[in-house]
Amino acid sequence: MGNECSTDSDDIMPLRRNRGKQSSATYRRPAAADTTSAMMGASSSGEPLPPLMPQATLTAVKDRRELTSQDLLRAAMLGDTRLAVWSLQAEGDPNVTTVPTQLQPLHLSAAQGHVTVTRVLLQLTADPSSVNNQLGMTALSMACLAGHKDVVQVLVSVSAPVSAVEGDGSTPMLRATARNFSTVVEVLLHAGADVNVALRSSTSTLHRSAVSAEASDEQLTSLKVDGAVPLHFAAWHGNTRVCQQLLAACARATAVDGLGRSPLMHAGQAGHTEVMLLLLEASARVSVSADGQTVASLATRAGHAPILRLLIEHCVVDVNYAASDREATMLHDAVRHGHSGCAALLCTLSADIGAPLEPEGLRPLMLAAARGLSDVCRELLARKAAVNEVDVLGRTAWLHAAQAGHAEICELLVGGGAVEQCSSLDASIG
Repeated sequence: MGNECSTDSDDIMPLRRNRGKQSSATYRRPAAADTTSAMMGASSSGEPLPPLMPQATLTAVKDRRELTSQDLLRAAMLGDTRLAVWSLQAEGDPNVTTVPTQLQPLHLSAAQGHVTVTRVLLQLTADPSSVNNQLGMTALSMACLAGHKDVVQVLVSVSAPVSAVEGDGSTPMLRATARNFSTVVEVLLHAGADVNVALRSSTSTLHRSAVSAEASDEQLTSLKVDGAVPLHFAAWHGNTRVCQQLLAACARATAVDGLGRSPLMHAGQAGHTEVMLLLLEASARVSVSADGQTVASLATRAGHAPILRLLIEHCVVDVNYAASDREATMLHDAVRHGHSGCAALLCTLSADIGAPLEPEGLRPLMLAAARGLSDVCRELLARKAAVNEVDVLGRTAWLHAAQAGHAEICELLVGGGAVEQCSSLDASIG
């Protein structure tokens, strides 16, 4: 008797009429194993749920008439269709809950991807809209989290809610896009899921923990803030197919989350060129986040030269773009973060190599010298950067290199016409 085992017509048709009229056939209960699912907890009777076992050892024998709701929970976890049917015929409650998380059999079968057991439970009035559990999730959301497309199809076919914001502030569509399950997203879209519904913060500590547990990545967790929509997650993953489908379903390319971040920013920061093109064609625009970042600054700091070329060649930003007059240009950012490729590209595209960075008046050559970036220094010198220009404290690029201990850069700068300033260096040290 394996997972999703077959059932006799006498077992399942009709389930309601057969309740209380079972034969005295016996069921062999799987032997207990060492571990159980921490998420699922125990049944409402206090007995731990069985582990999910690939192949159970048959030991204990139980009369069908003695099966209970506890056995139904066991069947839902294991995907044992015959046990599920017999438990329901023996007056098992399809809406019995585990302890302490209060998950129902439908939640368990959906989370494990057991299609046939899910169908059986739905036939016996299991509630697909129930969120009365400590995770605040529907069975549909649990199936979406695990990427069980077939179970998702079964649940949406019985009108499980696809767009309602659940107890943790999320929806099935948000979960599917966050986990990057393309086929699940397609099923939800076909069922009419709202593509612009935004994530909301949960007031429950357990709900917040559940949201964090969905992500196996710190960056993905950082995306889960108020106002995030499915397109934010699809853009961050670089899933061109899902982005196309969301945009075709009227997803807003200009949406911003609670931190002022747009899907365009996520795609640029992650270096997803194709998704960037899609979003730009959908009229996405450059915006400034709460911490003063733009798609240009994020892509530069991450070292994504193709993204910079795309932004400049499509006239999204100027080659000397800065979020404000006192902010760093893309060339400043590229040099500060040590991305020689980005710096070379910007120089090739005629970026201003003498632009001062306020408030200290630092030029790109000074930043490159301080970081010991010989390639960038050569590039800037070849483009006639003013080698003896000083910042507001009177320091030249040579002095910045000397203070940082980059002797080879000092020699390079001297070869480019730098005047050694030993007296200034001694004064700054003193």
